[in-house]
Amino acid sequence: MEHSIAKFWTTTALLWALLPSAGAQSGCLIRVEMDNFTADSLWLGETFGRRAVPKQPMFKIGDGVFELRLANAPQELCHAIVYEPSPGAKKAYFTVLIPAGKCDFQVKFDVKSPNQPPVFINSSENEAFLKYSGQVETLLKTRDDRNNDFRLQQDKISLLALEQAEKALVDYQNGFLREHPQSAVAHLVEQWLFKTPPVQAGNTTPGDAAVFRQNWFREHFLEGVDIASESFWRSTLAIDWLDVFTFKIAMPSPDSVRWHTDEVFRRLQPNPDAQHYYLNYMLNSLEKMSRFNYDEAFIYLVDKYVKTEITEGYSKATRAEKIETAEKIERIRVGKPAPEVTLFTEEGSSVELSKIEADYLFLMFFQTDCSYCKKEVPIVKRLFEKYQRQGLKVVLVCGKPGADLADCFEYREKMSLPNDWAILVDGKNKSKFRTLFNVDGYPRLFLLDRNKTILYRRGGSASEAELEIVFGKAIGTKG
Repeated sequence: MEHSIAKFWTTTALLWALLPSAGAQSGCLIRVEMDNFTADSLWLGETFGRRAVPKQPMFKIGDGVFELRLANAPQELCHAIVYEPSPGAKKAYFTVLIPAGKCDFQVKFDVKSPNQPPVFINSSENEAFLKYSGQVETLLKTRDDRNNDFRLQQDKISLLALEQAEKALVDYQNGFLREHPQSAVAHLVEQWLFKTPPVQAGNTTPGDAAVFRQNWFREHFLEGVDIASESFWRSTLAIDWLDVFTFKIAMPSPDSVRWHTDEVFRRLQPNPDAQHYYLNYMLNSLEKMSRFNYDEAFIYLVDKYVKTEITEGYSKATRAEKIETAEKIERIRVGKPAPEVTLFTEEGSSVELSKIEADYLFLMFFQTDCSYCKKEVPIVKRLFEKYQRQGLKVVLVCGKPGADLADCFEYREKMSLPNDWAILVDGKNKSKFRTLFNVDGYPRLFLLDRNKTILYRRGGSASEAELEIVFGKAIGTKG
């Protein structure tokens, strides 16, 4: 998720520290002690999605020590402490709760240890919120992993594992609410609970279960929640909750993501600022989501909302950039012919991609110092051994520039590559392969058929289970 627990902890700590306390004076006193922090500025701010805006300065009373007295607790529960990690650096923030009547506290935080949560004094609500957020993030991660397994495998074992992961998440939420009745954090949590569909009967096929779950989530997940309200966007929990609807319960296809995002944008029409924010958030997210071809939904959103200027707020340059990115993704959509490209062998001979004879061609763009590439190679080797008799060939394209081409060819020995794997290069970038195949990181994976039609593509590494399913569907049934 884009918003890490570390950021959440930091924001929470800072915000708590900014809250005034009920001492001799009325109102709230918030005291923040920041270790390894030399700047003179600290702010109490507001969150909007995953963005924080500085609002009210805190007063420095010593090195790394700040205080802020508020006459009354702010009306909204979620706020942010905004700071600069170092002079001139991009501002960071932490989410904090400021519940009425419980807003007098202290917080300590070490800027050099951003992964460590802040320490709260006299702020049990924030401590409970940190505990809840950390546990829910872990449970959601497990649920997402099981959901992706079910999307790939579509069998009863993976469906059962998904249902168990969802039950664990719901059970934790319900237990937390029982443990913290009538609390401010419980009020926040209960607004956006994860909802799960009824468990399907044992004789239901996985395919039927997938359709049922999709329809149930579409009808019930957003039920009773006004996602256009300002209070919704003031909570950092809201984005994670909405992500479940747009990305994580949809069927594994860009068509499904398109439907879900359209529904969200329809509900956001009363709040143009939120609509524009979430569109930008979706574009930034989908651009990198090649798994299940979700990045193809990026093309749809650009065509519908950016090109037509339905949403305001994009400069001419930004619109042009989004349109160009959509065109790059369009070129390599599954079902399209792979872009023609000419690359070179170690001896300098040219090789045209379209002229490589293979029933199936696995194309991997790599860097010699890429750790993910090194993990991917053994997986591809095992699959190659299994499918080479059915016409599978492997080509590795090295992304090193001309001065480092020797590293590309030494990779064969370092990784013990099969002799019949080709390593191709283009040190002078004459082919523009990075642009043609949208290679903005490594590895980049493609499976092509005899006509060089794209059967599969993946930005980043893929698990052996994923590639086994891909190869089995594309090659195994035709061998």
